[in-house]
Amino acid sequence: MKISRNASCGNWVSAVMKRLLIAFLALIISWVGSSNAIASEGSVETVPCVNDPVYHSNLISFIGEDIPYSKAIDALIIQPHAMYTEGNYSITIEEYIYDGCNVFVLYSIETQSNENVLFSSDYLHFSGINEWIDGEYSSSAGDGKLCTLNDQYGYKRTFFARMQLSPDLYGHDDLTLSFTGWFFHQDEEIELTEGGFSTQVYKEDSPATLPAIIESLGIGKQVAQVEIELPIKAQTQEIVFLPSVINASFSEYTLSIDCFTITPLSVHIEASLYADELTNVTHRRSYRFFDAEKNMVLENISWDSMKMEDEFGVSFIRYFGDYFGESDNLPATIYLVPYNTKEADSLLDENEDVNWVDAITQVSRWDEAVEVNLSKK
Repeated sequence: MKISRNASCGNWVSAVMKRLLIAFLALIISWVGSSNAIASEGSVETVPCVNDPVYHSNLISFIGEDIPYSKAIDALIIQPHAMYTEGNYSITIEEYIYDGCNVFVLYSIETQSNENVLFSSDYLHFSGINEWIDGEYSSSAGDGKLCTLNDQYGYKRTFFARMQLSPDLYGHDDLTLSFTGWFFHQDEEIELTEGGFSTQVYKEDSPATLPAIIESLGIGKQVAQVEIELPIKAQTQEIVFLPSVINASFSEYTLSIDCFTITPLSVHIEASLYADELTNVTHRRSYRFFDAEKNMVLENISWDSMKMEDEFGVSFIRYFGDYFGESDNLPATIYLVPYNTKEADSLLDENEDVNWVDAITQVSRWDEAVEVNLSKK
């Protein structure tokens, strides 16, 4: 038997099947596209790459927020976790960084007792360097105040210190961190700040007078004295610094740039302004650095200022500039230039096409620019 095939019918069926297949594929593509659209419009989170480098350091977060990762900075982080104990009481140097101009220290104090304990210490200093070292310290570190260890504030507390050093004197030298901590069993209640520090100072001329004063007042009895001696190794690194103070005089004021250091971790500037009419000169005044072509450099520096008195009782304004993170390579000569913050803000508000760098550049007082030449070590 022969079976004959209708060619035209077969062609029609084939055409129909093709159309159905195309329609089905189009439906699938449409569904996938809409699913992607829904996903993209929804809350799809960007997950950071697991290989992105991060600092495995608590100290870095105390120094500054959101410091960009840098191998040079990471290499400076030392984590000795060096514990010094007497009985149930201990002080641990958790981490430190020595960048040639600063020693940053993260240390903890702890008691194994469940009783109320008070703590204080003398100044953090370096063996052989007996003078006061400028920096940032806990109020229980040499200020004559007490810190509480109890159920409310915890039996372990962590403190941060920043000790600033002159790079031309100590920049590449090994150091030994030294201080003494005292622990007391608390016998009497004392008035505390919100952070758990005493509101009263318990020392006379020297922090070493504190233990005797605490016991004589009946506040507590000393139960431990812990001595810290930690060698700090200097690392090989380039330091940029101001070799000598720069003084500049203008018609209404005088300005001195007293400190300017750049390390792999930090930029720090200090300047002092004297004037007969301080308020008139310094109202809304801030500073920025530029190169010779008036391009802003060190853009990320944050500035602060405070009114102070010198040793002769004369008032002046002290400016502080800080930045934490790697900084750009600088030209040999840069300029510190003042500007009025209100004028810069007004220019930004009036012109949407002007960014903050352009605004500051336009309102800067170039006739008051101070030339700065830095040295390297």
